[in-house]
Amino acid sequence: MDGIKSSLKSFFGLREMHGYREYSKCDKIFILPNIVKGHEVIIPTHYMNWLLEQPDTVLSQFETNRQFMCGDYTMLQHDMIRKDKWSRLSDIVKREMTRDIDDYVDDIVDKVQDSLKSLWGSNTEEWHEINVYDVMSEVARVVNRVFVGLQLCQNPGDVQASMGFSKYILLWAMGIEMLPRFFKPLVAPVLTAYDYMMHYKRMSGFIAPSNQPNDYIQWAMRDLVKRGLSPQDDPDDMVSKQLAITSFTAIQSSAITITIALVDISATPPSIEVQENSLRCESGHRQLWA
Repeated sequence: MDGIKSSLKSFFGLREMHGYREYSKCDKIFILPNIVKGHEVIIPTHYMNWLLEQPDTVLSQFETNRQFMCGDYTMLQHDMIRKDKWSRLSDIVKREMTRDIDDYVDDIVDKVQDSLKSLWGSNTEEWHEINVYDVMSEVARVVNRVFVGLQLCQNPGDVQASMGFSKYILLWAMGIEMLPRFFKPLVAPVLTAYDYMMHYKRMSGFIAPSNQPNDYIQWAMRDLVKRGLSPQDDPDDMVSKQLAITSFTAIQSSAITITIALVDISATPPSIEVQENSLRCESGHRQLWA
């Protein structure tokens, strides 16, 4: 009964920040009850180095993400949430993008500037209200510029499908997590069917053969050919699902980080020193990649 009360209190009373004041501020570890995703262990910042030093056999970020995202039900293919399969997806991006990073910088900068101008306007003289979480649209355009090329990143349908898939996959994960364990295999396919039909199928419909572009689709195709395909594998379907999951990861993590940064900036008193330091750093690098 005490656990239920604590979970409900954490759900409705996080703004009061009792845990932060009574434990984190006093350099103490505590458990934050979470009625949606399970209890969380909150550690003081000075434990960060210890946390990063722990091997995957002790603290696994991959396993944490898999459980948090209810990967067995939301990741389109069950084997996609195996560590070896996920490592292969990230290796494709690291290998191909790192090799040609200089070729992407100008394209990414152009897309960031174009997207910000489109979303927030270019009037620097007057204040106007913006929706901070619209930054997801900005991130989706930039991510698609790298992953699917210039033509598709400018297609509103593909951008909206990427955003929709990335948003609803989190909602379904939270909903599935709140179900009793024996209900999950029964209800999860019904919940995720909407995301699959409305967003993933739209995303996959935009992917078509092209003349060897330098984007994620081509990287994945080359990787599939290199390691060989079994007769039952459908390369178009496999690459589409890999692209959907990889885009989700890039969009959500970047959108959340940028949104939190913007909220922190807006909640902090104006600092001329910070602004001057930012301008000095920008002018010093002269927009060169380093």
